[in-house]
Amino acid sequence: PLGLARDLFLAATSVDDVTLTYRGSATTATGGLEGQAYSLLSGITGAAPSLGYRFGLVNRLDPDQRITDDAAFNTFSDLLGSQHDIDARTQLSPMRGLSIGLSWRTSWSASEEVDFSIPEGGGSLIESFGRRAGAGTSTVLAFGGDYDGFVARHAARFQRDVAGASPDTAGVVETEFLSPLGLANDFSAELGRGIGGFGPNGLFALPLPNWTVTYSGLERLPLLRRIANQISLQHGYSATSEARYATLFDTESRLIPFDLDADTRLTLAGEAALVEEGAGFDEPTAITVNERFQPLIGVTLGLKGNVQASFSTNRTSLFTLQATSSQVYQRTSQDLRVDLSYSKRGLRLFGLRGINNDIRFQLTALVANDATTTRPFQNDVLAVLNPDPEDPESGQIADPLLVSTSRLQVSPQISYTVSNQVTANLIAQYDRTFSEAAGLTNRFTGGVTLRILFSN
Repeated sequence: PLGLARDLFLAATSVDDVTLTYRGSATTATGGLEGQAYSLLSGITGAAPSLGYRFGLVNRLDPDQRITDDAAFNTFSDLLGSQHDIDARTQLSPMRGLSIGLSWRTSWSASEEVDFSIPEGGGSLIESFGRRAGAGTSTVLAFGGDYDGFVARHAARFQRDVAGASPDTAGVVETEFLSPLGLANDFSAELGRGIGGFGPNGLFALPLPNWTVTYSGLERLPLLRRIANQISLQHGYSATSEARYATLFDTESRLIPFDLDADTRLTLAGEAALVEEGAGFDEPTAITVNERFQPLIGVTLGLKGNVQASFSTNRTSLFTLQATSSQVYQRTSQDLRVDLSYSKRGLRLFGLRGINNDIRFQLTALVANDATTTRPFQNDVLAVLNPDPEDPESGQIADPLLVSTSRLQVSPQISYTVSNQVTANLIAQYDRTFSEAAGLTNRFTGGVTLRILFSN
């Protein structure tokens, strides 16, 4: 019955297959251990590290299992690490010739270094607060967001938290405006949408699906069957959000003096500034959202006469927020790629028979335009919040200084096969790059390869 229910579900939803994969690992390097004999008995009796520690089930050891009176171990550290990766994939076939692949992925890693020191003269170990760092990557939906939306979202946080707030007697307002955590949250909400967050302070996004779409069978149309043996359309979308964090100990540095107006000065205090002194705060350091339409539109043709052709246009965009410096780096790229190939089997040369004489010609051409810029986010959001009444152009985001690059690449290749033992390839590539910063560069490369196989 369960098998029948599964088959009915897959048939009703056009799901061909579902794959879920989890990979995980944990690492530990522990210093200053007591014990000499690491036998099975010593692990059971507690005379040496436990069996759970040795098999990786436990990565922390109690301080009472450490050396506390040996001058050779005045200080030592524990290095702890973990890595987790979850990947889910499925394939849908809702109609003949149409295939849709969906994928979800999230991974996160963490490392921690904990220092121990022995007081002079011996005694109980002193354990310092661990220095933590980590990163998490998830598939997200990134379309629809832009830099202007990020500025507007963070400006709305100011209006909500600060503009109408009632500071305490010390003039402190609790808000994540201009804090690394607030910047990271608004950046992710605008440019890397997930369905929630997890991890330290919710920095990692819960994954959303990315997809690939392929439709084949257009060659069955009467007008196309005369010129093509096979025609397929492709489209792909993928986007990832990667967040990195590190432990902040100098939490007082997150108390930000802010002049609300000419007569009112406030102190902005985010969650990092309010934690207990010495406890540390896991604070975002960088968020990167990478979006790729690969291809945005792609066509593959199998034409009559042994000619293959494909055309694709691709678009990528990358945004990186440096949370501690309030800088945003942006890079966009668009390209058009064309691939052509022709093959001829049994070509007769010099009247010779019994030799394969197979020849194949390939041509790849790529035209691309890239643009990069670095934008001072804090200056832009403050300019939007504090327009100059006498300047009609104030209160707007300044136009960025773009560095544009155009690329042209042409790569022909000829492959000639005499038999399974003799093959030859002639390869050439021409690259032309024009950058506003570096000017025009041209490069030509080429080569010939000859393969002869001697065998009995």
